[in-house]
Amino acid sequence: MATLGLFWGTYHFLGRVLDQDVGAELREEIGEYRLAFREGGLAAVRAEILDEAAGEGPENYYARLFDPAGRVVLETDRRPWGEVPLPALDPAGGAAGRIRRLAIPARPWREARLLTLPVGGGYTCQVALPAAWDVRLLNPIRNLMAWGTVLALALALPLGWFVTRRGLRPVEEIRRVAADIAGGGDLSRRVPEGGARDEPARLAATFNAMLGRIEALLRTQREMLDNVAHDLRTPITRIRAMAETALAAAQAPGAQEPLAHIMEECDRCTALFNALLDLSEAEAGLLRLRVEPMDVGALLGELAAFFGPAARDRGIELLVEAPGPGAPAAVAADRVRLRQALANLLENAIRFTPPGGRIRLWAEAGPGGLGLLVQDSGPGVPPADRERIFRRFTRGDPSRAGSGRGLGLALARAYVEAHGGRLTLEEHPGPGARFRLWLPLRRDGDAAEPAEPG
Repeated sequence: MATLGLFWGTYHFLGRVLDQDVGAELREEIGEYRLAFREGGLAAVRAEILDEAAGEGPENYYARLFDPAGRVVLETDRRPWGEVPLPALDPAGGAAGRIRRLAIPARPWREARLLTLPVGGGYTCQVALPAAWDVRLLNPIRNLMAWGTVLALALALPLGWFVTRRGLRPVEEIRRVAADIAGGGDLSRRVPEGGARDEPARLAATFNAMLGRIEALLRTQREMLDNVAHDLRTPITRIRAMAETALAAAQAPGAQEPLAHIMEECDRCTALFNALLDLSEAEAGLLRLRVEPMDVGALLGELAAFFGPAARDRGIELLVEAPGPGAPAAVAADRVRLRQALANLLENAIRFTPPGGRIRLWAEAGPGGLGLLVQDSGPGVPPADRERIFRRFTRGDPSRAGSGRGLGLALARAYVEAHGGRLTLEEHPGPGARFRLWLPLRRDGDAAEPAEPG
C-alpha cells in the first residue's frame, strides 16, 4: 500500500507540474499577442496568430479572436481537433485567466488546455494547446507505475505472509501449548525456544519458566498431600482398632453409638487416603493392576444388586442391560479397580439424578475394545466443565453434590487409563450425562499400555 501511494502520489504531482508548464506557455503566447496589439493593432495580432498556427501546425495549436461584441473575428483550422466543446465567451470576463481542460474528439486519448485572456482594445483571445506530455511522458509513467504496483503487490503479499507467519509462529506455539495445558492439565508441556534472541524467543523462555514454576509448586503440593495421606493412614487405622476394641467391651449405656461413629469416620478417612494414594500412583504410572479374566455380565449384575436399593430409595429407575451383540462376554482387567470406577460413575449418577429419573448401565462392542456406558437423566454437565470434573477435588453443583469428596471421577479415570483405556463424557441427544468407559481387548498378563479407540 505504501508503494502504491508513493507511485500515484508521484504521478499526480508530476501531472500538476506539467499542467503548470502548459499554463505558463499559454500565458506566454497571449502575452505576445498583447505586445503585438500594442505595437501594430488588430492586424498585428491576426498575423501573429496565423504565423503561430502555421509554425506549430493546426493539430498542435488552436486559437480564436473575439471582438468587443463577442463575435469571432478570427479562428484557426479546427478540423484536426474535431467538434471540440469550446466554452462560450463570458461577457463579464469571469472565465478570463482560468485554464480549462478540453477533450479532443479527433484524438480521444489526448487532452488540451485552454486559456482566455484580453489582448487589448476590447478584443479577447482564446488559445488551446494539446497536453502533449500526457502521451509522451505521463502515459509511459502511468503504465510503468501500474506494472510496478502489480509487481510490488506480487512480492509484498507472499513476503508479508511469510514474515507474518514466521513472526507469529512462536506466539502460535505458546497459544497451542497453553490450550493443551488448559484442556488436559499436562504442565510438562513446553514451548520450543529455538536459538533466536528476538522477542518471541524471550517470550517463549519466560512462558516455559512460568510453567516450570507452576509445575514445581503443584508437584510440591501434591507430594505434601500424598505424604500427609500416607502418614495419617496409620494413626487413623490405630484409632479405629482401639474404637473397635472399646466397642466390643463397652457396657455403659449410650457408649456404642459414639464408638460406632468413630469407626465410621475412620473408615471414611482411610478410604480417602487410599484413594489419594491410588490416584498419585496411577498418575505416576506406578499403580499395580491385578489383571485377570472377568465376566462382564456378572460385574454388571453385582453393580445392579448393590446400587439398586439406593436408586429405589430415591425414586430412580436403575436399568442394567446385559452386554449387547458383539460385545465380549469377558475381558482381562483388574476386577476391583474396574468395579470401583463403575461404582464411582453410578454414585455420581444417583447423586445428581432427580426422583423419577432413570439411570442406564450397559456394555457394547467398540473398535478394538469394550465400551461400558453410564447414562442418567439429570441436569448434565455444562460444556465448560466437561474436562474440569475429572480433576482432583472438583465437585459439581454444591447444592446437589452431597458429601462427595471430588475424587470419584478423577480416580475412575486414573483406574481406566492404567488399563490403557479412556473415560470420557460423551455428547448425546437428550438430557443428562453419558460417560463412556472404554477398555482395550488384551490377553491376561499383557502390560496395560495407553491406548484409545479409533
